Amino acid sequence: MLHFNRRITGLITGLITNRANLSIEYLSRYSKLALFIILATMCRWSNELMAQDKDELEEQNLIMLNKYREREAEEISNINKLLESIDKKQQSGLYSLSLIQKKIDSRKSTLNTIDRQISLLKKQLEEKKQTVELLQNELQNIKHSYKELINRYYNMQAHKSTWVMYIMASESMAQAYRRMKYVREILFLLKAQADKIITMTDRLNAEIETISKKQSLLSSNISAKQKEMAILNMEEKQSKTVYSELKQREGKLKQELMEREKSYAQLSDQLRDFIRKEIETNNESGITDEMLVSAQNFEQMKGFLPQPAIGVIIVPFGRTKKSSIYESVQLTPNQGIDILTVKNAEVYSIFKGVVKRIFTTPNGMLYILISHGSYYTAYASLESASVKVGDTVMPRQKIGTVKNSKDGSSVLHFELWKDGKDNKPVVQNPEHWILTKLPQDNK
Repeated sequence: MLHFNRRITGLITGLITNRANLSIEYLSRYSKLALFIILATMCRWSNELMAQDKDELEEQNLIMLNKYREREAEEISNINKLLESIDKKQQSGLYSLSLIQKKIDSRKSTLNTIDRQISLLKKQLEEKKQTVELLQNELQNIKHSYKELINRYYNMQAHKSTWVMYIMASESMAQAYRRMKYVREILFLLKAQADKIITMTDRLNAEIETISKKQSLLSSNISAKQKEMAILNMEEKQSKTVYSELKQREGKLKQELMEREKSYAQLSDQLRDFIRKEIETNNESGITDEMLVSAQNFEQMKGFLPQPAIGVIIVPFGRTKKSSIYESVQLTPNQGIDILTVKNAEVYSIFKGVVKRIFTTPNGMLYILISHGSYYTAYASLESASVKVGDTVMPRQKIGTVKNSKDGSSVLHFELWKDGKDNKPVVQNPEHWILTKLPQDNK
């Protein structure tokens, strides 16, 4: 197409250069023709660019959906590892049920992602098939036009002497030039049409190959969906089995749950009091530039901070959704998140900061509090600490290990606080700050 446009541009240039030798009527007629061809070419380019941008956007959507699936598969893999790490005696424990239900949610999310991929691929296939049909029709018309030009050219060659006499009989040099130009234009059009046929044939073959790949990818996604649905049915049956076993031990589980709630409530009260005093001290002594920079850097990482431990968020921030097992238990909103990890899991600082406190609560819960300017992170339910008060820690630096509970599970409790008005600390939702999964759109 670019080659074609260059030849047309050359034709216009030649017409303007020889303006003195050509009549006004002839020049006007060819200028309009050339202008029409250029405008048509530009419109075609514009449409092709828009289609190309659309294809690129859809390909980017497919790549992002693949990333969602990879992330969901990774989460499911982590959950399976955690389930395997739990003592067999506790396979029907409360955390096992939560893990299975979380895995079911991830599986459903995967199915939703696959459905979106299937829908997008079907749409792409339909559009590609329409494009191929249009290309085939256009190519057929171009070949027909090319055939007519070939016939005209050979007819001219067969009567070459007649054409020579026709040119020689011209009344003026301008007329002779126009007649010679006619022959050259046919050759030019033949070359342009031949180039166009080659270009369109290549594009048509590329589109057909793309359709083949898309159809293969679509079949693969449909098979993957069927496999995921079969696994989901098995996991839902497993969830019902564990749930039935838990109902038989409902009383004991409620007692354990209430003890855990009490421990975390005491911890949050302690953290709130200590951070309030810390804020008051900072206000009296003056907030340093280093603290301001640390807080600003911390805020810039919102949504991309690493998890404090490798595992799965088993209890989210805020009020936990009730189930029939907890009907008679008044659950207080969780001030942080609980991350189920493997035994003896390492705990990491999520950002650069200063260790402000290492303390053990009356019920034996060890926690570490780290300051990040006007932000504070707390890591609780630890077995041991590998840092001391006053230490400066770096992002992803090990600060301790998670405590193993009597039921064989290992759960890290993590909280995030910020300076508030009137020296009152404000608790934050850690899930808004740490990188738990890829961002998804609202579709």
